[in-house]
Amino acid sequence: GNASSLVSNLVVYFAESCVFDIANLSVQDAGGSTLVAVISGSLSFSLDGATAAQVELAVKQALAASLGVDPSTLSVIVTQARRMGTEERARRLATTWNVVYQATVPMAQSSQVLIAAAASSANPASFSAFLATELVASGVDSSALASLAVLSFVPATVEYVAAESLSTMTTATSILGT
Repeated sequence: GNASSLVSNLVVYFAESCVFDIANLSVQDAGGSTLVAVISGSLSFSLDGATAAQVELAVKQALAASLGVDPSTLSVIVTQARRMGTEERARRLATTWNVVYQATVPMAQSSQVLIAAAASSANPASFSAFLATELVASGVDSSALASLAVLSFVPATVEYVAAESLSTMTTATSILGT
């Protein structure tokens, strides 16, 4: 059906956009380090009636759910966009939230996370559904969801790094499950 052809197109797209072929890449680099995938992306959405803490919590959980990763593997930075224009116009516009995220996952998991990110990028409404659920869970009044709109979901990029070079060993250890 349509779903399977979409997935195979995404796989082809990622195989070409990655600098090297994941299938032929050894899990260890020449120095014997274990490699992990650091997947980065960004998105923005408009929403009124939420605090930065609620948004950060909800975005992290929604990304974990939509990308199929553990929330502990995600780092999320949420900023509120500055409103431009006159006071009156600014009052009519919903607040825009910008999100930059990074997921650090084992090499073997990287292709499925990239495919999930591409699906959210191609269909932001699917991510919006995850986000709406998590916003309510984080304490946002459900009436505020009327102002929720995912404005952009930028396709993710991936970088392969030695687990040892990550900022803290505890991160690498928890990712590799040792």
